Amino acid sequence: MKIQMIGAALGAGAQDQRCAQGPSALHESRLIETLKTKGLEVGDFPILNSFGQASYLEALPLIAAFNKGLAAKVGTHFLRGEFPVVIGGDHSIAAGTWSGIANSLGGDLGLLWIDAHMDSHTVESSETGAVHGMPLAALLGHGEVGLSQIGTAKAKLKPENVCLLGVRSFEEGEARLLKELGVRVYGIDEIESRGFQICLREAHAQITRATAGFGITLDLDALDPVHFPSVGSPVDFGLRYDAVKRGLESLAFDPRFCALEIVEYNPSLDESGLSATMVIEILASTLRARQDAELLACTATGT
Repeated sequence: MKIQMIGAALGAGAQDQRCAQGPSALHESRLIETLKTKGLEVGDFPILNSFGQASYLEALPLIAAFNKGLAAKVGTHFLRGEFPVVIGGDHSIAAGTWSGIANSLGGDLGLLWIDAHMDSHTVESSETGAVHGMPLAALLGHGEVGLSQIGTAKAKLKPENVCLLGVRSFEEGEARLLKELGVRVYGIDEIESRGFQICLREAHAQITRATAGFGITLDLDALDPVHFPSVGSPVDFGLRYDAVKRGLESLAFDPRFCALEIVEYNPSLDESGLSATMVIEILASTLRARQDAELLACTATGT
């Protein structure tokens, strides 16, 4: 399995724009070299940069253009039979990553959205105007057309093919939209009461029930900041790092898993480099599981 890393160094969608430094910082932490030592076939690590300094709604044209280019790049690698791994940057890049996959998949896309936030605002419902709070709404066909109509005018995701996991910080407008659409949201209270693995298995079953493939987007602020503080928008009482790492590894054994995105790593808050190491460990274990699944599938078919 050929893995194609893509850096998406965009920070203009967030209040704290330092997450734009995340891809470069992980590259400098020997990400590619570490993955290769794990037996993974990894190509180069191009980093798409955005040079605009505008913030909030003023940045929408810049963010839309960036996501259009990201979608094209992700789609190109996917159609080559490669496994795209997009490293952000703030979470507004999800509009580009998953538009690129959805436009290329040849069927409906399932998406597991692991995040402390819902990211389902439109321009009208957002109190801050921060665009990293809008990408899921855009992928569902709502909000700014520059984000919701990348490549095609139709919605990239059907509500029944999306699950959110780890939510604990949101506003009324975005919660109302997801409720009206019927999107399944696993809040932190439900996860704590029922168990992370149970909720994860349910979410996986839903996003794969009627789809041609599925992806995972991990906003690192889903993790408990006690153990992973190096994020753009930390929220207390999050998911446990070990549980998320094991969970992603378990999902990666499904050969329908077609792309991965990790966002909101803020290296300015990671002086020791410990958070970078944790991100690399998540990537290594997840991608190794995905590669093993492909090898098993090839062995079973004799190819």
